[in-house]
Formats: sequence, C-alpha cells, structure tokens
Amino acid sequence: MENLKEIKELRRNANNIYELFNQKIPKWEADKKHYDKTGYGFNEDSRFNSCRAAAIAFSSHMGTYGDSGCSRQCDLDENVFQRHLVKYLNRNKKEIMLAIAKQIEQEALTLKTKAENELNSQLEMLNQLEASVNGC
Repeated sequence: MENLKEIKELRRNANNIYELFNQKIPKWEADKKHYDKTGYGFNEDSRFNSCRAAAIAFSSHMGTYGDSGCSRQCDLDENVFQRHLVKYLNRNKKEIMLAIAKQIEQEALTLKTKAENELNSQLEMLNQLEASVNGC
C-alpha cells in the first residue's frame, strides 16, 4: 500500500505542474488585464513557494484586477520536488552551468563598463584639479 500512496503523491505533484504550465499560465497570458499579478519561477517571492529544495524554491502566484491579493497556484511536495529537481539538474548540468557561466560573464562585462566609467570620471576630476592648480 505504500507504493500506491507514493504513486498518488507523485501523480498529484505532476498534475499540479501540468495544470500550472498547460492551463493556468496560458489563461493568465491570454487575459493580462484581468490576471495582472502573475508570476512563476525559482525563488521569485517566498510568499508563494510551492515547495523549497535547499535554497531553491519554485513559486507561482496569481491575482486579479481590482483585488490586491494573490494566492499560491501550485502545491508540490518538497521531497518529491527536490528529488526530481536534483535529478534533472544533474542530467543537464553542463548546459545549466555553461548558461550560468555566460550570465556571470555578462554581469562581469556590465560591471567592467561601470568601473571604467567611474575611473574615467575620477581621472577627469584629477585632470580638472591639476588644471585649476596650474591655472592659478
């Protein structure tokens, strides 16, 4: 009977995911004026966590126009989610890690540009200070 209980829990979790992505999200996308507060993703907002695996949580929420409230839209068992998330992440680790590396690189390039602008600004101030001292 334990296997049957586990199968039911697995199906419930899978069905929640299918319902969120195949029914709820397309419905929200089709009527953005009515469903004006929606979201789904990893660690977006812990108030709407469906489950949490270590430091990674999957969240989903929905709210409608005229009502400031939002509610969780997908209910998953933490152990089932964590077990399958880790398996998926490990099967796709190269692609995931390379994509993360690309994002990290992009962030570094953005910061490099900001740092160069800051340095150029400071260099300009030094040049202006030197010009004002020499101009006296």
